[in-house]
Amino acid sequence: MKQLLFFHALLLLFACGQTYAQKQGQERIDSLLLELPKAKEDSNKVSILQNMSFVYSNSNPEEGIKYGEQGLALAQKLGWQKGIGKVYNSLGANYVSKSDYPKGLEYYSKAIHIYEEQGNKRLMANCYGNIGIVYLHQSDYPKSLEYLFKGLKINEESGSREGVANALVNIGTVYRQQGDLPKALEYFSKALKKQEELGVKASIAISLGNIGVVYYDQQNYTSALEYYLKSLKIMEELGNKNGIGRAMGNIASVLSSQRKYAGALKYYFKALKVEEEVGDRSSMANAMGNIGECYEYMANDTGAGKPVSASSSEKAGNLRRAVDYLSRSIAIFKETGNLDDLQSYSKKLSDAQAMLKDYKGALESQQQYVLYRDSVFSQENKIKIANLETRRDLDLKDRDITIKNKQLEIDKLAIAKTRNERSFFLVSIILIVGVVIIMFRNYKQISAHKNEVEKLKAVANERTRIASDMHDDLGSGLTSIRLLSEIANQKVGKDNIGKTEIEKIAKSAGQLSENLREIIWTINTRYDVLDDFIIYLRTYAVEYFDNTLISFQFNRPDVVPQVNMDGELRRNIFLCIKEALHNIVKHSRASEASLTFEVVENTLITTITDNGTGIDKDKINKFGNGLNTMKDRLKKYSSDLEIEGSNGTKLMFKINIISY
Repeated sequence: MKQLLFFHALLLLFACGQTYAQKQGQERIDSLLLELPKAKEDSNKVSILQNMSFVYSNSNPEEGIKYGEQGLALAQKLGWQKGIGKVYNSLGANYVSKSDYPKGLEYYSKAIHIYEEQGNKRLMANCYGNIGIVYLHQSDYPKSLEYLFKGLKINEESGSREGVANALVNIGTVYRQQGDLPKALEYFSKALKKQEELGVKASIAISLGNIGVVYYDQQNYTSALEYYLKSLKIMEELGNKNGIGRAMGNIASVLSSQRKYAGALKYYFKALKVEEEVGDRSSMANAMGNIGECYEYMANDTGAGKPVSASSSEKAGNLRRAVDYLSRSIAIFKETGNLDDLQSYSKKLSDAQAMLKDYKGALESQQQYVLYRDSVFSQENKIKIANLETRRDLDLKDRDITIKNKQLEIDKLAIAKTRNERSFFLVSIILIVGVVIIMFRNYKQISAHKNEVEKLKAVANERTRIASDMHDDLGSGLTSIRLLSEIANQKVGKDNIGKTEIEKIAKSAGQLSENLREIIWTINTRYDVLDDFIIYLRTYAVEYFDNTLISFQFNRPDVVPQVNMDGELRRNIFLCIKEALHNIVKHSRASEASLTFEVVENTLITTITDNGTGIDKDKINKFGNGLNTMKDRLKKYSSDLEIEGSNGTKLMFKINIISY
């Protein structure tokens, strides 16, 4: 499913959903446009222009900048400093909406300077929060937290409970983006407590949704569903249709992750109906895309722990529905120009079309996916370059300030030297040196720990990046080869010249694509969780026996502990199971087979059985290389392969997954 819609406050910048803000904003703009011609050239007109600029930042930042510059010129002419500060803040919001972060930071910094001179702590805190959000957009999380905590401190000192709550939400958002889910949960919970004290229901609903998102990220679907339902209830009481649609979409995502597809579709269709009533085309397109993905998952999912049960006609029906809703979603996103969503849903549409054997359509969708992916990559690079330039300018400014501060310190020391006795000076120097030594030692220890953590993160990120690159580049190429082969095969004449070679190409491309998927699965850190590992093996085994006469049974525990597994361990277990399944199909003459997983005191017990002819000494020689390879793989984990050859064949091995 597409990533959950994420609730956050973002202080003054984005205090509500986009469509809701646009509707509220248009009403406000209409009112201000009536007031503007009547206004005199005074501070009241500055306020009107500043308000128009700020409201436009949510929908039309170019217009917002135009009115902001008019307000700034008048405020400067009047010498009204408070008005200048407010216009600076509005201009910053408009430039951030345009993703022009350097300009946004420039205007926010100017606003802070004025608020500091006036001692206006409330507006200072808001500006610090806005700067923190800009750094969040740039993925500079340390800088983001630095400014958000500055804003939080000022709000706490000034007693602004609403400001404190907003700051806590934003800090939680940064931690969630960093992947520090316990910290995110901590700050979202603190924000919820503050909002409950204030009694603002809309804010309470937002924080409940935030907490639900974190639980979803942690795969704690029961708690996620609980908080989403609480959020939905409040949104319904308030009549906030945007909030209702968002909460319903989140509930549907949880149900889909639990493979409760009927319930998921029920909520997705409810969300779509709400978005249609609101008229938010982007949200409508997202809801349609999610519905399409859900139908595609239904077509491919055969049910946990059960043999294949869905008929081919039912599967085809679900795939046709998936193609229909994904196509409708893509058509709307083409109008709105959202490249990220076009990229994601084009890939899903290509997969669904290929499964329906519409290879021409699949190839066209695959080509669109590559086009959108390259466009997104180009845009991301432009943004990264702009961010680097921004950071460089800020670093240069910080360096200049540091140099000036050092010079001031040197001047002060020189004056102190002439005014104080030699003994006092020496004692001061000794104390300073001692403090510096202590700070330096602490810094080295912290830096060493930080470097170690960064190295581990870098390794994990590199594994994920390599998996993503392989999937995008190699996977796209192999998919195109396979689809072109299928199209060529359909065009072969009656003489069948070249048909055999074309079928071999298609088969080879398909096998390479399958092997690539296994490699990506092995190195991608997202699948290092035991439950995901078991789900993958179940899907693989069901597909492996799908075109055979063997009835396959899969068994797994009702509750699987949340344990991380090393990629190499996953790979070796997978290859052992793959070899065993191959032997069953090729040699056993069985009519039934099963794969069973058990988890007992951190030990994963894997059992593969069949009701075939069994294994005697002659057949052990026949299987020799495969069984010996399995034993060699298991020896790495102090495990052995247990074999029973009477009344069919039973293979079993045990591995302590906590130790590796």
